[in-house]
Amino acid sequence: MIKCMHRSKCVAWLGLLFLLLTAWLTGFLFFVSKVPREIQTDAYAVDAVVVLTGGSKRLEAGFELLGRGRASIMFISGVSRGVKVSDLFLIETGYEEKLLGKVEAGYGAKNTLENAKETATWVSRRGYRSLYLVTASYHMPRSLKEFNRQMSDVEIIPYPVFPDSVRLVGWWQWPGTTALLVGEYVKFLTSALTHFVIPKLNSGS
Repeated sequence: MIKCMHRSKCVAWLGLLFLLLTAWLTGFLFFVSKVPREIQTDAYAVDAVVVLTGGSKRLEAGFELLGRGRASIMFISGVSRGVKVSDLFLIETGYEEKLLGKVEAGYGAKNTLENAKETATWVSRRGYRSLYLVTASYHMPRSLKEFNRQMSDVEIIPYPVFPDSVRLVGWWQWPGTTALLVGEYVKFLTSALTHFVIPKLNSGS
């Protein structure tokens, strides 16, 4: 057992550790409270639907919005090289022939920040001013932050989807969901650090 030679310093370090853990836990609970539990709105039309690849139900939701006339075009960001737009259509949607010419794919993004940058370039080139952002509910807080940083002049409406394997109701009872939310929170903090803390430190040096 390691003995503390300077009791006052040990108490101070333990106090600091407790404050950091409390702050982390408080931030995590606040983050989880911001994860959407339902679709906010799909009541009106926008310029485009943007879908981020990487999870179930995202493409289906994007195709549905496009098929219902909520936008005139859909952009799918983060598509793997060699995958054609026609490969992304699900036969059961019944929308393939009707919508094939209204879908574009981006092949350059490998993470959420790159999704935002890739989409911002596409949106700027077309002059769009509003879009639905389709991704998983747990991924939405970080995605919105990244997209709003890249497109502050564009109205971005969140359109979350809810994978069957992610149980947001009583999430603390489900280890898989808890681990997913903790991981996403860490990525959220890392993104904030990258965008705000490090640039300020660099500018002050």
